[in-house]
Amino acid sequence: MSVQLYAGDMIAAVKAIHGPKSTLRDFTVINGSEAAQEYLSCVVRVKAVCDVEGEEKIANFVVKMKPLLDMQRTIVEGMKVFDQEVAFYTKLLPLMKRNMPGLKIVECYFAHSEGVIVMEDLAQQGYRNLTTSLSEYREQNGDAQARMVMRELAKFHAASQGFDWLNLLPGCFEKDMRLEIEGSDAFQNMIGGSLRNSIVPIMQHMYKDDLLYIKKYTDWIANLEDEVWPFLVKSWKANPRYINAVCNGDFWANNIMFLFDPKTRALRDLRLIDFQMMRYSHVYFDLQHFFYVSTKASFREQHMQSLLRTYLDAFLAFNNVSPDLKTFDQFMDGFNETKLSAILIGLAMCPIAVAFIDEMVQIDNAGPSEDQVSKLLGNEENAEVKWAKSVKAFEEDELFRREIKVMVADLITDMDRQIF
Repeated sequence: MSVQLYAGDMIAAVKAIHGPKSTLRDFTVINGSEAAQEYLSCVVRVKAVCDVEGEEKIANFVVKMKPLLDMQRTIVEGMKVFDQEVAFYTKLLPLMKRNMPGLKIVECYFAHSEGVIVMEDLAQQGYRNLTTSLSEYREQNGDAQARMVMRELAKFHAASQGFDWLNLLPGCFEKDMRLEIEGSDAFQNMIGGSLRNSIVPIMQHMYKDDLLYIKKYTDWIANLEDEVWPFLVKSWKANPRYINAVCNGDFWANNIMFLFDPKTRALRDLRLIDFQMMRYSHVYFDLQHFFYVSTKASFREQHMQSLLRTYLDAFLAFNNVSPDLKTFDQFMDGFNETKLSAILIGLAMCPIAVAFIDEMVQIDNAGPSEDQVSKLLGNEENAEVKWAKSVKAFEEDELFRREIKVMVADLITDMDRQIF
């Protein structure tokens, strides 16, 4: 990998790990992320040899930087995702830890405005992601893991209570980084391209004998600029009717790392990672993103309500400044009132994970190519190909078809309630 690591950053990392008297002898890049295709960052693992008062010691850490490809760098700088994550580690997290010491978040040794974030190497400690690629993300549905996730997410949300974040850090939260800032077209191209060029034709194929029935739904979905984006912007804003909190903003399976006992395989611990999409919103934003992007329909039907109860019980137990929250039924009312936006994103991610995964495969840990990034972003040049490929996947992939059918049914029910 043609990465450029700066000696000053490596020295600072060693001193953060082994103390101010440590000196750097040498360092080696081990490899990048073992789990996720890196589209918004370049992640490398570093092994540094250092001297601590005459004793040789090793420091292992991860360096997260802006991506190498010009196209990716343009996206990252336009969306300001590194500014967001640096602000999280340097400004928000210290305040949240005053409320809630012991948050299960990857430790950040230091981060600075040039877009460099140095963190502990969780993989070296035995932590791992449950998924190795987008194509597997819906197969990882362990109930024990999910309960621990709910408790730690509740603790994270509770730690952000009691602060006026919109006034404390207006630059982080005043505009939606996915939809309202100048550089947000990358997200819109990816999600919009999937909705328009995959979900719409699949829905038309599902209801090919009754196209008139499905027309108002597909017309609304295809009208991204006038209907879908304004709806999502409104849906994702903090709302005084609900519990609001600092949210991870991209809370899915691959942004959680788990530690299992090497002998019994029992789950021992987890860490939350990746805060590039951090936002201030209602807590349903993270919860719904987790359920509708990271779990199968059968898992949601069997476990979602009990897991939401686990979340709420933990939130109330951890919370230092209790909101006016009365019953679980009221909490569920809010969840159901706001889930249409999550269904839309979950639907959009399905074709990306199934029908187009071959376009995003990272080879020999080299990261995606310019062409792969362009395809992921849903450029209109291959729209007809995506229509055909999506319908083909719906016909041939049983799991994909089952997931799409359930979410389309949920989509229609919620659109009738909220849109029509």
